[in-house]
Amino acid sequence: MRTAVLRVKVENEILGREDRKKVAMSVARAETEFGSWTIEGHSPRIEYLPSVLEEICAVAVEGLSRLRRGGVEVGGVLFGVRDGEAVRILAFRPTPCEHAAGPSFLLSEKDRRALENVLESGRRDRALRGLEPVGWYHSHTRSEIFLSDEDLEIYDRYFPEYGQVALVVRPEQFGPSRAGFFFREADGSVRAESSYREFTLKPRRRAGPQPVLESPAPGLPSRGGNGAPRATAPYPEERQLSGAETAPPLPPPSFALVEPRISRKWIWLLLALCLLVAGLAFAARANWFRTPEQALSLRVMDIDGQLLIEWDRTAKPIQEARSATVEILDGNEKVTVEMDGERLREGSVTYLRQSDRVDVRFRVERPGSRPAQEFIRFLGQPVRPKPSSEDVEAIRQNDDLQRQVDEMRTDLQRKAAQIRRLQQRKK
Repeated sequence: MRTAVLRVKVENEILGREDRKKVAMSVARAETEFGSWTIEGHSPRIEYLPSVLEEICAVAVEGLSRLRRGGVEVGGVLFGVRDGEAVRILAFRPTPCEHAAGPSFLLSEKDRRALENVLESGRRDRALRGLEPVGWYHSHTRSEIFLSDEDLEIYDRYFPEYGQVALVVRPEQFGPSRAGFFFREADGSVRAESSYREFTLKPRRRAGPQPVLESPAPGLPSRGGNGAPRATAPYPEERQLSGAETAPPLPPPSFALVEPRISRKWIWLLLALCLLVAGLAFAARANWFRTPEQALSLRVMDIDGQLLIEWDRTAKPIQEARSATVEILDGNEKVTVEMDGERLREGSVTYLRQSDRVDVRFRVERPGSRPAQEFIRFLGQPVRPKPSSEDVEAIRQNDDLQRQVDEMRTDLQRKAAQIRRLQQRKK
């Protein structure tokens, strides 16, 4: 792998001064668009395109949503330029992970070969021409922002050069995510227990497949109308959902038999009744067959205060939808979750409730049809607040005192029994 890293370094050197000059000119023109992360008294100075980190945050949040508890962790390579003490992050490429050891970002031998291919792709990808691997990123969905021993092993093996950085993202389902950079000090050491400074990220909203950044001209980052890098080239596809399961049509309603009057006109009355039933059945036929399509099967389950909101992802409105909205009214607090079609077809979201009553309204937008929506209300036990450290200490002291009282009571009873036995012997 070190041979591959050296090869990438040599290839970047061979690109020559013209490509580096073009990249430097492009970066200079976009200087005002960069975010900056610096620590006083330390180097390097890390600059980044906010759109790139927002895309990385979106990928991390989607990984969080793939499992009900904790999600899966993702990672990839950061590409950019290094200019003295400055590191500029201009693009990224995800690294496939089969998660053979679980949902954490732990690389198997197959995953390591995939990472090596991503590192070497920088010299073949025209969109990355003039750029070099300046570090890597990965998400922590079950732990805080730090570098574990496994993270340090990847960092030291594949990104050993001074100025190559690491980015750890702690995604959140609702609200902004947290992130932090890590780097090598001048003596080669790494502060791994925590980042010097954390910052927040919001996921970049996407309507289609997950994009990566590329630039059409050699050495120049492509920019859209607002100056942000252009997104293209979808990530590896996720599992494909099967087609919608067609629910059987509802049976026609059964009408009570009308007992005809004893009259010579009973035949005409029976004929009129049959015509009326036929007319009603014809008028309601569209509604009978539309009902299964509109059923979203919205349901809510409480797991230790965590609400699991699920729907039938195989329903026809879900399969046809382009977007959806989940409105959650938790006591006096209102939360709105926007989802695109791909996120919608995952079938569930989670929410940490604050009260014993939560109203959920689910609305699905479909092209060329009226929106399909359902409403459900959850009523449960009040959420018990977690005891503070002072309460926990008071409970512990109370338990200790109670245990001492029980021991003293037992000792007194034993001594009283000894006294009674001595008195009986004297008699």
